[in-house]
Amino acid sequence: MNKSVIVCAFLALCFQQPIHAQRVMDKLSRGIVAVPGRSGGYHVSWRKQGSEYYDTQYNLYRNGTKVAGPMKLSNYEDMGGNANSTYEVEAIVNGESQGRSASTKAWASQYLSIPIQPAINRAGVDVTNGYSLNDISLADVDGDGMVELFLKRRNDSGNISQTSNKTDFNRYEVYNLQGKRLWWIDMGPNMMSGPDEQWDMIGNDWDGDGKAEALLRGADNMIIHTADGQTINIGDMNYDNGTGYTTRAEYTHTGNEYLLYLNGETGVPYGYDGSSGAYTPMAYPLPRFELGETDYATVWGSADTGHRSSKHFFGAPYLDGKHPSIFLGRGAYTRHKMCALDVNPVTHQLTQRWRWNTYDGSSPWFGNGYHNYQIADVDIDGRDEIMFGNMVIDDNGRGLVTTGLGHGDAQHCGDLDPYRWGLEQFECNETNAGASYWSAATGQMYYRKASGGDDGRALAGNFTNDYPGAEGRTISTGIIGLSSDQVLPVDADSKMAWADLNMRIYWDDDLLDEIFDSPGTERAASITKWGNGRIFTSMGQLNNSSKNNPCALGDILGDWREEFIVRNGASELLLYTTDYPTTYDIYTLWDDHEYRNAMAWQCIGYNQPPHPSFFLGEADGITQAPPPVTLEGRTTVSNGATIETTKAHLLLADQADMTVNVADGASPWIVTDNAPCIVQGSGADNERSLTPPTTYTYYTHTLTGGAFSGSTRVVKQGEGVLVMPSVVETYTGPTDVWNGTLKFDGTLSASHLWLNRHTKLMSNGGTFNAGVQADYNATIYPGGQNKVGEMTISQLDLKFGSRVMIDIEGDKADKLNLSKLTLETKDWGEYGPKYKTPVFQINAIGDLADGKYDLGMLGTIQGELESILIEGISNKRTFLSIESGHLYLNVMTLRDKAIVVWNGTTSSNIWDFGVTQNFLNQGVSDYSSLGDDITFNDSAAVTDVVIKGAVRPSSLLFANENKNYTLSGDSIVSMATLTKNGAGMLTVNTKNRLGKTIINGGKVVVNTLANLTGVNLGALGDASQSITLNNGATLQNNKTITTDQPIYVNGSGSIFTAPGTSLILNQGPKGPGAVMTKLGDGTLSFGGGGNVGRLVISRGVVNDVEVNNLIQLPDTVEFVSGTLYDPASEGTYSGNPTNFVVPAGATGTFYADPRCDYTGTLTGKGTFNVYDSWIRCTFSGDWSKFEGTVIPRVTNRSAGQVYDNTTFDFTNSYGLPKATLNIPSGVTVSNNGKTFALGSVIGSGTLAGVGAWIVGGNNADFTFGVTATSKVIKRGSGRMWILTTNKLQDQVQVDEGILSFTTGTTNPVVGSTLVVNGNAQVQATGLVSSIVFNDNSVFTAVNPLLKERGGVFKTSALFRMNDNSQVNFVISSGNGSQVVNSKIDCGNFLYLTNVNVTLGSSYVPAVGDSICLWTCKTLYQAPTSITLPVLPTGMEWESSSLTNKSATGYLRIMASTGIKDNMFADETTVEVFTLSGIKVGEFQCSSFDLPRLIKGKGLGGGTFVVRSSKGSRVMVVK
Repeated sequence: MNKSVIVCAFLALCFQQPIHAQRVMDKLSRGIVAVPGRSGGYHVSWRKQGSEYYDTQYNLYRNGTKVAGPMKLSNYEDMGGNANSTYEVEAIVNGESQGRSASTKAWASQYLSIPIQPAINRAGVDVTNGYSLNDISLADVDGDGMVELFLKRRNDSGNISQTSNKTDFNRYEVYNLQGKRLWWIDMGPNMMSGPDEQWDMIGNDWDGDGKAEALLRGADNMIIHTADGQTINIGDMNYDNGTGYTTRAEYTHTGNEYLLYLNGETGVPYGYDGSSGAYTPMAYPLPRFELGETDYATVWGSADTGHRSSKHFFGAPYLDGKHPSIFLGRGAYTRHKMCALDVNPVTHQLTQRWRWNTYDGSSPWFGNGYHNYQIADVDIDGRDEIMFGNMVIDDNGRGLVTTGLGHGDAQHCGDLDPYRWGLEQFECNETNAGASYWSAATGQMYYRKASGGDDGRALAGNFTNDYPGAEGRTISTGIIGLSSDQVLPVDADSKMAWADLNMRIYWDDDLLDEIFDSPGTERAASITKWGNGRIFTSMGQLNNSSKNNPCALGDILGDWREEFIVRNGASELLLYTTDYPTTYDIYTLWDDHEYRNAMAWQCIGYNQPPHPSFFLGEADGITQAPPPVTLEGRTTVSNGATIETTKAHLLLADQADMTVNVADGASPWIVTDNAPCIVQGSGADNERSLTPPTTYTYYTHTLTGGAFSGSTRVVKQGEGVLVMPSVVETYTGPTDVWNGTLKFDGTLSASHLWLNRHTKLMSNGGTFNAGVQADYNATIYPGGQNKVGEMTISQLDLKFGSRVMIDIEGDKADKLNLSKLTLETKDWGEYGPKYKTPVFQINAIGDLADGKYDLGMLGTIQGELESILIEGISNKRTFLSIESGHLYLNVMTLRDKAIVVWNGTTSSNIWDFGVTQNFLNQGVSDYSSLGDDITFNDSAAVTDVVIKGAVRPSSLLFANENKNYTLSGDSIVSMATLTKNGAGMLTVNTKNRLGKTIINGGKVVVNTLANLTGVNLGALGDASQSITLNNGATLQNNKTITTDQPIYVNGSGSIFTAPGTSLILNQGPKGPGAVMTKLGDGTLSFGGGGNVGRLVISRGVVNDVEVNNLIQLPDTVEFVSGTLYDPASEGTYSGNPTNFVVPAGATGTFYADPRCDYTGTLTGKGTFNVYDSWIRCTFSGDWSKFEGTVIPRVTNRSAGQVYDNTTFDFTNSYGLPKATLNIPSGVTVSNNGKTFALGSVIGSGTLAGVGAWIVGGNNADFTFGVTATSKVIKRGSGRMWILTTNKLQDQVQVDEGILSFTTGTTNPVVGSTLVVNGNAQVQATGLVSSIVFNDNSVFTAVNPLLKERGGVFKTSALFRMNDNSQVNFVISSGNGSQVVNSKIDCGNFLYLTNVNVTLGSSYVPAVGDSICLWTCKTLYQAPTSITLPVLPTGMEWESSSLTNKSATGYLRIMASTGIKDNMFADETTVEVFTLSGIKVGEFQCSSFDLPRLIKGKGLGGGTFVVRSSKGSRVMVVK
């Protein structure tokens, strides 16, 4: 209950004190839910109220009979339950029954079906099936303790944008869980956009009456249908922003805008007169245009039809820590405007609390909004902040911090790292690509990935017990450990797949988050467990396309685990709850202040999951939520009051200093103090600073008077200070410090004191007889701060990372008198928080002399005293010791610096400061001193070196030739130069404050390097420290790293990126003329400004960047293997002059920039895969000397991907005359009008462009399988094969070598004329349109694969030979006795000159054989010479039809009547005779030249017998 009872005599005075920084929570009912159990019976769970945090047990009743209790848990497996059972719960708080809850009937299944009423349009027509059930905001509008649903019902019929549609508009409807519609709003034609930030409605109890109101932005022509049946018309009912057009704008950017503040139970607007049926609400406080503004594009940065101005945000933050305000925000991409309104609870008048704007594009706060936002108390001052993407607006309406990283899509704010104070923000980025993780309170960057493009998904939560803290992932990152700020060494997609980066949910029995998504798009909901796959799948459908949002997700019913609501068709919602039993006792998440806000804002924009303000995790030992910051169940105590015995839970919560008296012996049930520290940002409108000044005001609450007694429990909350009186406290309840500082100098005789993480205990003379436990970063100040004193503790439990502050002044030190000291160490390795052991921090007040300082009595110790880390002294040797029952700090002046050598042994591998003697100083064992020059070589027995504490050498030399060294543990904090010599390896697992690093040999392996965006220190120092690679030495990263450290290369050096990792160099490597080699399967990303001469990519991936429109690569890039990506920056025209080299046997892959001209050379003999990335990507460089294979590929790397990209563009005439172009299917290569030479071309893609393609220049045989739409010229001595038709669609010219094809005679091989020049040959069968033979070209109508097998060669038009060309016919018998021969089938004019006929070896001539050599429409020119083979004895040729211009040319075999024909050699001494045997000439020639020589002797035409030394044959000369 919210009480204002003051337990003192000064009642009137007490009510006049400052406001209390505690919140009023919703008065929710028990929320019992019972569903079939996983192992039979029924699983029953109920709501544990925040007011029941302490001393509460429950009794469970089934059908009126008690079945369980008393028990602490709020869930139970009732094996006797069934679907007909009814359940009641009785809470016993502090021994008193609170009565039984209302009876609840069990569900028949794991979900509750919520029927949705039909959608009736303005014309009275049922249009239900045209609507979908979308987002839901949750709130209790009628005060019955059960939430109602603010349901967005979206018109998805397709007609909403049509101005002809006057009846069917978007709707908001309010339902209870039984499916009763309480009231609804017809949103009208001027609220258009669907799952976006334009028309959302939220509910919250702003007026404090226990019932939520409703809030939304409105426009003209809306209709409210109230709970009592009224209709209220809003504004101008004739206004339609689409008037005069056929369609309405998707994002409304004209017309009036209103703020509607409604009674949540009835739907009636506050301010409505109650009867008129018409209402014009107040103008929307954040208008599209400010006074004097009119031009949309100028104001919002783009003429985008309203998209940028239609991003609206609504919420209910507690800006004063006590009352909820109305928050309104507008703008996500460019300008932002926000305001907060306070509600008068009686009149419901709204008053502006503050307004904040940023309109100036040069402000770092400009354009930092997201498609969603959150409300959280990020600085733990009890007042909410606005987490608006990449900026935080403080409760006072001033900017707190911004990263300036711009717009993005998804963000997660919560206590993601319990080992750091405050809340953290994890997000994906769009404006400045990648992902970021930072302190929401201070803006400190913890992790930044500045690459990956528009990274549109992110998820964060505690998903596994394998690593401390939470985990986060975006699409472009691996899984980030949010306590270590490093990419975790896990297979990301098997643990948290990028496609599942949607929402988190508490579902099963542990304290881990599960992953909520869908197995498809808008399909059923699925819940996935880290690494274990899907554990649940619902019915129904999710919403909002690939965003896969439930209608709502939250702790709606039952215990602290969460429910979700999905739509099931157009008329039903399904509310699902868990059926897992759990052993964890957590109050309802609804009573956590951050989580409660999420129940309102979750539906805004791109839905994001709710996060509580606290962290839970078994592995971290954090299994209990902190007490809720609430007034419920608490009685406030005012300044000046006196506390006496009471059963009440008392609360001190003034936001000011206060003093309260304690009556001696008073025994209240609980005393909770919430002394605050108020944090105030100062960022003004259009602020120029990323982190404007912040003020911290700590308030102190002081208890005076007597002691508490009995079983009183004391609880400290708030970041301020609680001072307890210096008395002997006898109360036996625990003292829990959850936040802030406790000052106590008295005696806690029976109360155990617990210090939560990041809290403080200050005590001078205090005694703690029941013990003290300090958790991570909890600090104990014996004697108080900056003064020497002491305290006595029976048992002090120092958990890892806890801290004791020891003040030393003169010869006196703070004393801790301990009966028992327990020390915890916990080491997650590099993936855990910074501190692994307890810390003693020394604060020397004045000079610190050598000596032994008594730190108090110590009885027993559990744990290793040496595990305590000593900090605060940098120039002395310090260590702890126990002597005669006392704990001592030993302080010694260090020896002078020396040259020492590491001498680690099998018994000790510790390197500490001034303690452990693991070094040799001139051969004598010694410790490490300030400024030592240390050598690590192969002489040490142990090379796994563990640094303990902070060490401070002057220089480090690793001269390990054969052994490998590893540095782990704590840190090197001097500016030592690290030099690595020798072939051995050095692995640095620590973060160090080193100077420069010089790697002369071997390999240095790191897990982190420094940058300017979150990683202040890496393995090799801060971001200013250089790393130099000499003589081929190697730097290796084993984790993904982004660094600003400069890297230099002298001569040569290598970077090895481990598989699955990335090394992002924000500065390009430097070293004029140097060669840098990329090794390893990971990714290396270059920044700008590098100047090495050559990059050799041996393996993996390299990304480069563009600066001032110039690609930042060395002059030469050589590929051995691996892939190079130019930046995908289609927004600017750029040039790349880099020369590429792909040696023989190597394979390189290159992805080009979408808008870039490549002017460099390509050389080598390997294989080059090159991706043209958009329509503005061209290649104009000289690749003419390349002798390998180029595989052109296409992809679309442009962000918008508006155009399909299927063309690879060469824009030069250099060509690839020595290379093979292998064109994959679906790829078109264009010469853009240039004549372009190719050594050969293979593959199945397309050659295009109006220029000619010259192929075959490398003299190799090849198969032309591509399609050519422009002219092709065959050159080179090799053979070009064509295996299919329709590939050569334009003219083909054969200048050299051989063209071969064997295809059918239906479809042409060449689409235009085939021209054969020079000494080129065509050996082919098939169809062409026309063919022309010039010069000494030769044609053979033969199957090229079976050279003695003739075939049909067909032209659809012309076949023409010149005087010196030759056609060869082969007569063969390919099928039994059937004669098969070469044949020309010419569709029109046939021109023949020199004809040569040969016999295949398988052909047996026979008298009567008839061989058709050609058919044509017109024999325009008969053969000028015919060379026939000699037939067997008794046979001769009849060839008259070959010379009489017959359209059909036949050879026939007849019985011999003349000279016997014998075999005839082509080139020899020949004699020529007439058929009558008269010798007419003798020549030294070939048979090809013989007809010309015969005619040259004046013999004319005729039939002759030619005889050589090898035989005779008949020749016909025309």
